[in-house]
Amino acid sequence: MNQLQAERSSTAGGLQLLLRPSCMLCLEAEFVLSQAGVAEFERIDIERVTEFESRYGERIPVLRRKDGVELDWPFDAATIRGFVDCDGQLEGEQPVQTCHGTIVVAR
Repeated sequence: MNQLQAERSSTAGGLQLLLRPSCMLCLEAEFVLSQAGVAEFERIDIERVTEFESRYGERIPVLRRKDGVELDWPFDAATIRGFVDCDGQLEGEQPVQTCHGTIVVAR
């Protein structure tokens, strides 16, 4: 089993962090996720997928839920908790939606 498969098999809750291994902001985002109590998430290296590189190259780190809603950096622990808690409970028209005061972007 390669590293990417191992990361996918340990994913809980369907959260994905889109990142680059050499990105300092991405490391900071992982730390903020731990502060928010998010222990498991899938790490997606955008450099491995051409489509992701062109779509997320300037935006990383990006946190994405299983329903496709994305949260762009910068985010803090409280914002992440709101983002996770709002799964499936969004109000408003796409692309900008809110849930309990947390603004998220549906892509």
